[in-house]
Amino acid sequence: MSRTLSTKRASNGAPSGPDSSGGGVSDPSAGGSGTPRRKREVDWIRFAQQWGMVVVLVVMIIVFSALRPHTFPTLSNLETTLSNQAVLILVAIAAMVALVVGGFDLSITAVLSIAGVLAIGLQGRTGLPWPLAALLCLGAGIVVGLVNGLIVALLRLNSFVVTLATQTVLIGLITWYTGGEVLFLKVDPGFLKAGQGSVGGFVYPLFLALAVVVAIWYLLEQTPAGRQMYATGANYDAARLAGVRTVKLTVLAFMLAGAIAALAGLVQAAKIGSGQPDIGSGYLLPGFASAFLGASAVRVGRFNPIGTLLGVLLVAVGFNGLVLLKVALWVQPVFYGFVLLIAIATPVLAERSRRRKAAHVPADAPESPPPAMAAS
Repeated sequence: MSRTLSTKRASNGAPSGPDSSGGGVSDPSAGGSGTPRRKREVDWIRFAQQWGMVVVLVVMIIVFSALRPHTFPTLSNLETTLSNQAVLILVAIAAMVALVVGGFDLSITAVLSIAGVLAIGLQGRTGLPWPLAALLCLGAGIVVGLVNGLIVALLRLNSFVVTLATQTVLIGLITWYTGGEVLFLKVDPGFLKAGQGSVGGFVYPLFLALAVVVAIWYLLEQTPAGRQMYATGANYDAARLAGVRTVKLTVLAFMLAGAIAALAGLVQAAKIGSGQPDIGSGYLLPGFASAFLGASAVRVGRFNPIGTLLGVLLVAVGFNGLVLLKVALWVQPVFYGFVLLIAIATPVLAERSRRRKAAHVPADAPESPPPAMAAS
């Protein structure tokens, strides 16, 4: 009888064993702990980090639609806006791939320019078929990426300085090849159709750019090489000591960046039908702004293709809305500059806030590890 009563007391009273010392899972309904409220605050911060850009994008669309109801929320404006972003999407993905491994490739816009003028020059001056000219341009971009990657990975030099030097050399070569003038030469009509043709109101290059986004997403998220690239960018030395082939992956990333940038140059040349020596410079700031914006969405703290695509859409919608509002020309670089600043600061500030909030959550509350920026 006494044994039965003691068993009932044990089941109805405070639990015995390790949980009785407070080390187990605490009761969320217990008064005074504040655990549910703090956990909700952390969840809201995580939501704001992951999907805040989408919310901002939706708000921008609503605001511009209200200010310009007859021009902004139309199918023709949607088709024009998205079709014009194919080159920017490719540039932003090229920038992002290098950032994933901790690199900073400033030469991508010069690669874009040299691929564009080569595509026109090889067809117009030598009569090469446009598919062969396109392959040579892609090869040129890969070679530039290979040079950048080898210098950065083997000599451990700062990628910003290395690619700035490469960019300067390429600009000189472009000036020599074009004489500093736009190339207006006869090219294959099939080449122009590849850049100007459309399906359902959207140009072919847009679908090509989206295919590149999907391919890079698969590489980074679904393959061991992609995960090792993220590890290389997060901590190069630790990844190397863990057996990750950091040199090869760094070179691979820069080669991919060069190839994608050259593809962007081909798309641009096919779109306008000429080779402009300085066409790439206008994509540098919005391209990197989109890549950094991508690190504050979807996979917070990590450069990722889907977030980068959202970053491009945010930049595109903002600029398109400003154009329809007929703002002054000087507003465009100011807008891009502020977007880049916000893109860099947002994930850092959000992570600091998350850590401060998480520091007040009791040890028994579940907590996911803080995300780390994939590149310094």
